[in-house]
Amino acid sequence: MKKIIKKAVVYARKRRKGVAFIVFFSFLISFILSRSFVILTNDKYSLMIKGYEIHHLVLGIILLSIGGAIGISYRNGFIRTASVIYGAGLGLIADEFGLLITWGDYWSRFAYDFALIITLIFLNILFFSNFWRFVGRKTILPMVERIEKRWDAFVKKAEEEYKHWKH
Repeated sequence: MKKIIKKAVVYARKRRKGVAFIVFFSFLISFILSRSFVILTNDKYSLMIKGYEIHHLVLGIILLSIGGAIGISYRNGFIRTASVIYGAGLGLIADEFGLLITWGDYWSRFAYDFALIITLIFLNILFFSNFWRFVGRKTILPMVERIEKRWDAFVKKAEEEYKHWKH
């Protein structure tokens, strides 16, 4: 397992995907640890504040917000710290995603499906970003340019009609 992680870290550094790798890795660790804690304790322990049960979904949203704010505000110095916090928050949210979607079924399959989707997205970012960049340049960018041209023509026509109507 150490060799796999070491190779992934080296690959991420070579491809300048360090931040994405850190977010992905902390997401996986957070998801696995939170799910394991609930399984091992049989859901006996929970945080209660004034009679309300605080799920780790709330903690995940708080961590996601803090990590995002740090990442936006302090780009250079704290980007790795922000990445770890952001990934941990995303993992906590993914763990309780089934509870959120089904309105109370923590053991729903949705949490695993959501974690798998997030994992696949990160793997695409880490390993296939050049492919998606190529697809974006060849398909999405020309489509956006066509829409912009149509929009500009529409605005120009509307301005001419407005000038004609005004006089």
